[in-house]
Amino acid sequence: NVTLPRLAMALASYQRSLAPTQTPWDQFVAGQTSALTAQQQLGLQIYQSDARCDLCHPLGLFTDRSYRALGLLPVANDPGRGAVTGVAEDLGRFKVPSLRNVALKSTFLHTGRFTTLQQVVNFYNNGAGTQAPKDSELQPLGLDQAEITALLDFLQNGLVDA
Repeated sequence: NVTLPRLAMALASYQRSLAPTQTPWDQFVAGQTSALTAQQQLGLQIYQSDARCDLCHPLGLFTDRSYRALGLLPVANDPGRGAVTGVAEDLGRFKVPSLRNVALKSTFLHTGRFTTLQQVVNFYNNGAGTQAPKDSELQPLGLDQAEITALLDFLQNGLVDA
């Protein structure tokens, strides 16, 4: 019997099976060193060092599947995981998404506040939000424009499925 709930479950199962694993980054780590441009390779280095992206978005899945507080909005307006679990430590925390195919998104962060990756990188470069709670790892990064450009090139082109 085809029912709407069964169709929805089948579609959700199919979507979970779609794993973007044919990105230039995947080809690069498989040994094809020319899969990432020199600037994208620099962006990858910055991703893992000064930008500290890999603290929450480690290489491979590009997510640690944790819940983090970015300090975007007061928890009274945006309780996050705390609204589900009822645990005070979960207030203001949201699931860390994968950055695979991130350049294909039209809005970013759980609020959809940003519409470009440039805005997102600037947000993190400035230390993320100002509301409590905010994870202690979120501090100003001090990236200069050349570093931001390289990081953006890696995110926009190195992590998009071919």
